[in-house]
Amino acid sequence: MDDVLFKPIRLKMLADTLSRWCQYEIVSPQSASQTVAVSAREREFLEEDLKGLSMAMTLEDMPQMRHYSHRIKGVALMLGLTRLASLATALEERLIQGEPMSIEEGEEWQKKLKEQIVQSSTSEVPHV
Repeated sequence: MDDVLFKPIRLKMLADTLSRWCQYEIVSPQSASQTVAVSAREREFLEEDLKGLSMAMTLEDMPQMRHYSHRIKGVALMLGLTRLASLATALEERLIQGEPMSIEEGEEWQKKLKEQIVQSSTSEVPHV
């Protein structure tokens, strides 16, 4: 095997690379209910990270705040959720500056992220 993938790994790029190097059998497409289950699982992961971010903000734990904003950004980039990725990137950059964040500002960031997560689960998300 002679190939490389760079972060953020896009699901489409991963599928294309695997198909180049692996023998596979074409099977019937997923049913609509399976697609919804995957989307719900992805949303669940994002919501868990948002809860972690919320807890870190409550505790004023800057390293954990950066950790969770980076995780949200990574998942969003992997799934092709550009608005969520941009928002999480902006938050991560804000946190890297290291300046204290007010409770109100933290709540506003959480609200915006939550809105994007909800919006992404109701719009078309590319699944591979």
